[in-house]
Amino acid sequence: LEGLKYKIIYVNSETVKANVVFMQNPEADTMKQKGDTVMLSVSSGPSQLQMPELVGMNIEDATALLKSMGFTPLSQRFSKHEYGTRTFPSAPQNTWPRGIRASRT
Repeated sequence: LEGLKYKIIYVNSETVKANVVFMQNPEADTMKQKGDTVMLSVSSGPSQLQMPELVGMNIEDATALLKSMGFTPLSQRFSKHEYGTRTFPSAPQNTWPRGIRASRT
């Protein structure tokens, strides 16, 4: 691939695992000029994932499970606010409290 450029396009796929190239342009064995661009379509995995039950798990096990599913932490905000016997991050009244937000990569 010396002398060629490449561009990666990430596409959701229900059938191809994340981070696997599933299409290329030009196709294999095609002659290209130096400086031409090769397009690689790479799976970012399924567009939706079934969420596991995390309630009752300790935070280390819960985050390890989420990471194993392809999630990564975006942010953490911890100012304590009591709701019964559980401690959640602060949230306005009548809203679901938010803590760790995650995004699939």
